[in-house]
Amino acid sequence: MSRARELAKVGGKNQQVIAGLSSHVGVSTFLNNVHMFSNLDVGGNVTVTGTTTFNGGTLTLGDANTDNIVFGGEVDSHIIPDDDGTFDLGSSTKEWKDLYIDGTAHVDTLDVDENAGIIGNLTLTGNGDFNGDLDVDGTTNLDVVDIDGAVDMASSLTLAGNADFNGNLDVDGTTNLDGTNVVGTLAVTGAATVDNLSLDGNTVTTSSGNLTIDSAGGTTTVSDNLTVSGTVTLNTALASGNLATSGVSANTYGSSTAIPILVVNDKGLITSASTTAVDSTKIEQLNTSVTCTDTGTNGLVTVLADGSTVAVFDQALITVTGNIVPEADGSRDLGTNSVRWANVYADDVRTGDLHLSNEHRGVNTVDGTWGHYQIEEGSEDLFLKNRRTGKTYKFMLQEV
Repeated sequence: MSRARELAKVGGKNQQVIAGLSSHVGVSTFLNNVHMFSNLDVGGNVTVTGTTTFNGGTLTLGDANTDNIVFGGEVDSHIIPDDDGTFDLGSSTKEWKDLYIDGTAHVDTLDVDENAGIIGNLTLTGNGDFNGDLDVDGTTNLDVVDIDGAVDMASSLTLAGNADFNGNLDVDGTTNLDGTNVVGTLAVTGAATVDNLSLDGNTVTTSSGNLTIDSAGGTTTVSDNLTVSGTVTLNTALASGNLATSGVSANTYGSSTAIPILVVNDKGLITSASTTAVDSTKIEQLNTSVTCTDTGTNGLVTVLADGSTVAVFDQALITVTGNIVPEADGSRDLGTNSVRWANVYADDVRTGDLHLSNEHRGVNTVDGTWGHYQIEEGSEDLFLKNRRTGKTYKFMLQEV
């Protein structure tokens, strides 16, 4: 038995091992302090019943990752690493199970491999960068949200303040907007359902296709003036009830014996419609008219000027009460060389040179030939020129 063990058994006081190696095979019980001024090597187990204090230096527990350190009690102090941002709790292959923190967790970078459940409030003083999905079951109050990628909302998104979208907003389902202020251009590829649409600008246009206004109630009301610069096409007839608001009922106005008279106000509404009787057989302006008469066997067209008949036309006769004068001297013909009048009946015939030719009719009844002569007037004589031979003759005139 060593001297130290003997001292321990007798309850010695201020026992000390000054130098050398002391070996203890059994159980050593020390009733008072034991001071070691050199190293203490324990090959077996060490059981300390009271409080153990390690002062100064470096405390190393285990010398390999196969050693186990088991805490049977509770940690009653802070655990502070010696160097800032140097050591880890767990590793990528050996992770702690659950982490219970009653206070505040100060984390420079938080990397959550799976789900993160927050029963209370989540306050971010800096930026929140989510590479995966953010699933919020309750209410999320966000003062400013900057989203670089896509946001997928499985339920409703309620914004108490303003939402500023610098990029595109893609909504696959239904979006209910109580009040929306669009400063730039709002482009809707599909359909947009709007209960009340207010336009501060003056133009509604489409980049392609037609603009269709379809009311589920069946009525589209324009409270102010409607100006259409193009063509208005109505697929259905105007209802008589709509016409009644302008004082006109749906009807057909005008006929072969009545001319329609429509009164239109400055807004383009037809305020009244009526007809005035007209004689279908007469075109009349004051005392000048053209009248058509059909007796069944003979039709007549009578022309009156200033109350007087100037011409009567029927299928075989034209009766003229005045002169027939061409609009320019020597510029119009009666008939043509191939289509001629049969006979001309006149008390006096005043003409220039007189051309006599029976070529169109055929040969004469005397010698069976045809001729073409022209009578020309001289100052003292009357000449006859044969237009076929070119010979010229003079009439022998006797003064009376």
